[in-house]
Amino acid sequence: MVNIDDVYQKVLVLANKEQRGYITPQEFNLLADKAQLDIFDSYFHDIKTAQHKPFKNQMEGSDDVEMLEEKRAHFRESRTLTTADSTSEDGVNLASPLSSGNILTIPTNVYKIAAMYLTTTGDLTVAGTTTLANPVEITRVNRKEWLYMNQNPLLKPTLARPVYLNSQNTTGSGTVDLEIHPDSIIAGATIILDCWEVPSTPQWAYVVIGEKALYNSNLSVNFQLHPSEEETLVTRILELAGIVISRQDILEAAMRDKLSTIQQQNN
Repeated sequence: MVNIDDVYQKVLVLANKEQRGYITPQEFNLLADKAQLDIFDSYFHDIKTAQHKPFKNQMEGSDDVEMLEEKRAHFRESRTLTTADSTSEDGVNLASPLSSGNILTIPTNVYKIAAMYLTTTGDLTVAGTTTLANPVEITRVNRKEWLYMNQNPLLKPTLARPVYLNSQNTTGSGTVDLEIHPDSIIAGATIILDCWEVPSTPQWAYVVIGEKALYNSNLSVNFQLHPSEEETLVTRILELAGIVISRQDILEAAMRDKLSTIQQQNN
C-alpha cells in the first residue's frame, strides 16, 4: 500500500504550484487513478519481457520476474462463484448453438484469470457428482478449438477434463460471461476463480476549512500498489499533470526522471 497523501504532497511540491500551475484535488484523483492503472497494467507486460531476457540476475531480491510477481501478488485473489442457466430471464440463449452450456458471469473488477477449478457439478440428483473428490482445473479453449473438440468424441470435455470459453453474449449487458462444459455441469455448479483484480480507485479526500482543502484520512483511499511504487506514482502523475495544466517543463522533468530510473534499473 502507498499512502495517497504522501504522493499528493510530493506532486504538489514538485509541480511548484506558485510558479507552474495548480493541480486541484479533483484533478489529482483522476490522474492518480490513471497512474495506478498504468503501473498495474505494466506488470503483466513487463513480466513477459523479463522472462525473455538472455541473462537474469540470480541475486536474492534482484530477479526481475520475482520482483514483478511480488508486486502483482497484491492483486491476486481467489473467489468462489456459481454457474447459472444458459438462458437469461428474457429467453435469450447465452451459450453457443452447439450446446446448452452453463454460464459463469465474471465480476467486473476481475482483470485477468489465472486459473479456474471445478469443485461441484451442481447436480443434486445423481449420487457422487455433487462434490468432486478433488478440484479439477478448467482449461480455456477458443471457439475454433471448441468446434474441433465437438467433432471428435475422444476430445469432448468431461468432468475430468472440463473446459471454458467466452460466451456469445447477445444481451448487451457488458458483463463477461464464460461457457462451462461438459453439459453434465449444470446451474449451481461451484467454481473457484483464481484471478488478478483491478485495484480500487484511489481517492485523496478532503474537508474545506476557510479556503483550504485539508486532508481527510478517514475518507481517503490509498493506492493498492506495492510500497516500492511510490516514486513511480509521483513521476507518472507529474507526467500526466504536465499535460493537464499545459506545462511542458513539468512533463519534461518527469520524463527525465523516468528515463534515469529505467537506466539505473537496466545497469
